[in-house]
Amino acid sequence: MVEPKPADIVCDPACGTCGFLVAIGEHLRERHPEVLTSAKLREHFHVSSFTVSTSITPMLRIWRMEYVAAWR
Repeated sequence: MVEPKPADIVCDPACGTCGFLVAIGEHLRERHPEVLTSAKLREHFHVSSFTVSTSITPMLRIWRMEYVAAWR
């Protein structure tokens, strides 16, 4: 339903386990491989591409583990 571009910022205000954000990251890596080869896009992807809002600390830990495992 969405077609994110490498320079976009994606927000998931009710992130749960961050499945939506993981899917967006996979989409970007598959359809826009330059997101990890261009220094500027790689910095954006790893630092400011995704925003979440949750007060459930364990969910943030789960998301962080998924993020590190999938994209580093």
